[in-house]
Amino acid sequence: ITYVCQYTPYSAERDQADDLEELGNPLYGQRETSMVIFDNVFVPWERVFHCGEYPYSIKLVTRFAKTHRMTCGGTCKVGFMNQIVGACKLIQEYKGLDKATHINEQLMEMVVLRETSRACGLAAAYNGAEEPPGSGVYLPDELMGNVSKLNVCNAFWRVMALAGDIGGGLIVTLPSLKELKNPEVKDYVEEFYSFGSDEPTENIMKVHKLLLFS
Repeated sequence: ITYVCQYTPYSAERDQADDLEELGNPLYGQRETSMVIFDNVFVPWERVFHCGEYPYSIKLVTRFAKTHRMTCGGTCKVGFMNQIVGACKLIQEYKGLDKATHINEQLMEMVVLRETSRACGLAAAYNGAEEPPGSGVYLPDELMGNVSKLNVCNAFWRVMALAGDIGGGLIVTLPSLKELKNPEVKDYVEEFYSFGSDEPTENIMKVHKLLLFS
């Protein structure tokens, strides 16, 4: 099996890092797609589920889509939103803005969007049915699975937009963590990115980097 991977900004960041640990999870933290080439790969027969039965291809795809739309809309992106909401709350605390009404309202909106997405996923699962009857295989409800996916497309975009507003331009303009070890600029970085907080500047920078890579 050969993977032909993308080369993304995340890849470039990893190439330039002196210490991969500074980027978070060095083994599994890279988000990119790839072309997968199967060249004379042995697959045990018990793992072959579709072999030439093209009349069933439509059912295969639609049944996969039912599950994928539920899990993508109701669980996967909800997990990402959990992370984003938590990071935004940390930024608010680090900057001493706990009482800033507009930020609290933005956080509340993010939570509502997250929980609405989760509810759609739960509804798709709860309203699921055995398909075909007697098979012992249960699939999510098609309507609610589609609602879940369509809802999260807008919800996740909105959560990211709110996170960008809370984090500000710092998310995309923040220098590398390497500058904290650069004797020429270290003091400036410590001073201007501390926001008068008792929290180490490194932690403040890391939570902004977390949003960048979310």
